[in-house]
Amino acid sequence: MERNEYFTVSTYTDEYRSALSLIGSRSGRDSEKIAESGLTPVAAGKSVTYREASRTFLLKKIYQAPFDAGAVPEFAHDLFYAEEDEHIIFIGEVIDVIEGEKR
Repeated sequence: MERNEYFTVSTYTDEYRSALSLIGSRSGRDSEKIAESGLTPVAAGKSVTYREASRTFLLKKIYQAPFDAGAVPEFAHDLFYAEEDEHIIFIGEVIDVIEGEKR
């Protein structure tokens, strides 16, 4: 996302929970997580989404910055940022909304 001008945010039904959990918990550098998930990548404007998405928002990136995990309340920090991984926050302008049946 850091190198691209556009990104997507998608919603899914509960049947894809395990596939999304796999994608969210593994690095793409260490495995073929997309292939392992069973999700199907498809173009979404100048970005990508998955055929299985119920709805996809295509966004044009307007801002990015390092995420300050130290500013997160302690209970949330311990739950989500205990490993001190580096995160980046992105803000985007919605360019398009793609409903699942339009793919």
